[in-house]
This record gives sequence, structure tokens and C-alpha cells, in this order.
Amino acid sequence: MDKEKVDTVVKICDELKKRAAAWEYAAYHDWKGNPQDYAGWAPKETGALRRISMELTRALADMRRK
Repeated sequence: MDKEKVDTVVKICDELKKRAAAWEYAAYHDWKGNPQDYAGWAPKETGALRRISMELTRALADMRRK
């Protein structure tokens, strides 16, 4: 591991936290229907959250490589 790769992972984790908060706000606070039916809500935020999670997976794999 080197510092650059660890810093990249930390940066992506910070972004993931921001996108998770945006998803949670959109999915729970903006939802006007039954709270148990929110699963398909906030498609933009859901996509952004999935994308950053894939980036984190790749960054973690790179960090573990020599």
C-alpha cells in the first residue's frame, strides 16, 4: 500500500458519505406516500450511490495490490 492509494480510498469514502446522505434525504424526507413503498424512489440518487460504491470497490482492490 502506498499513501496515494490510501488517500484515494479516503476521498472516495467521503464522497460516498455525501451521496448516501443525499439518497437518504431524497428517499425518506421527500417521499409523500407510504414509508414502506419508498424502495424505488430517488432513482438519480440511487444511481449515484451505486456508481460511487463501484468506484470504492475498485479503489480498495487497487490499494491491496502491490
